[in-house]
Amino acid sequence: MVAALLLGFGVKCLFDGRRLRQEFEVWKTARPVDAEVDLSIPGKFLLPFQQACSSSHGEILALRLPMETLRGTSVTQLLAGLQAQLEISMKPGTTVVASAMSQVWWGEETLDDAIPIFSVVPFRKGAYEATVTVTEGAPALKGVKQRLEGRYQLCGLERMPAALLGVVGIASAGIGGIAGLIVFFRAAGDRRKRCLGQERTGFAG
Repeated sequence: MVAALLLGFGVKCLFDGRRLRQEFEVWKTARPVDAEVDLSIPGKFLLPFQQACSSSHGEILALRLPMETLRGTSVTQLLAGLQAQLEISMKPGTTVVASAMSQVWWGEETLDDAIPIFSVVPFRKGAYEATVTVTEGAPALKGVKQRLEGRYQLCGLERMPAALLGVVGIASAGIGGIAGLIVFFRAAGDRRKRCLGQERTGFAG
């Protein structure tokens, strides 16, 4: 019974570890928000935000522009004058779970050719709505196609639970399997001895 429980627990850990590894691969390319915006003039944008990861060490919302725009000028020049606020809530009018003010976080550096402008602390998984309020626009962005993309900042530690489950799963399944084999061979040996004993009794009769 104990062997079967250990084996079953080990198999479950292995499957859970595999699921977590697959989730991590999804998080690397996930876009919790991906929508067109216009940060060149004052305005407000309501964007769907699907939170799929709550264990990353940070989240970035970055502005993606055409490559020719990025090559033609610097990030600080493009975003000069921009003042915008981000608020993330379950739905309009409900409690805000994350908020940030626009800022050029990495100077002239980009994230996969997108410009990080908002940074928020991770929050629990679920469906949310992001509200971007532009109080002062960036004139250099006028007429430029713009998309706001959410990205998870992953350092690799997010894979630790999957690795631990894999180790525990292998150990538990291994111990359970070995214990099960020992019980099986012992039972088979006892059965063989009983059969031999019965045969000898029959011969003696």
